[in-house]
Amino acid sequence: MSKEDLTWVVIRATGFLLTVRAVLYLPEMLSAAAWLWHLGDPSGSGSEGFKMSVDIQRQELISSAIYVVVYAAFGIYLLRKGAWIHRLLLFVRPEL
Repeated sequence: MSKEDLTWVVIRATGFLLTVRAVLYLPEMLSAAAWLWHLGDPSGSGSEGFKMSVDIQRQELISSAIYVVVYAAFGIYLLRKGAWIHRLLLFVRPEL
């Protein structure tokens, strides 16, 4: 196996791991969304602690969604193409 082939294997494996990581964030995102949907709008007569927990769940939902999008996009790029990363890893600087 040449260096070029090994580089492709590493790129594809990294893409696969990132895609799996994105899939593993989906249950966390769905549970936060279900929790928020079940509780409803906290702007009414909710206590301060209730409003704070809803804000924390909203932040968790947003961060999980961002992780899913970024990991999935980068993982799929590495699985399908990854040419730019491949050229970057195989770049040999010319001697002066």
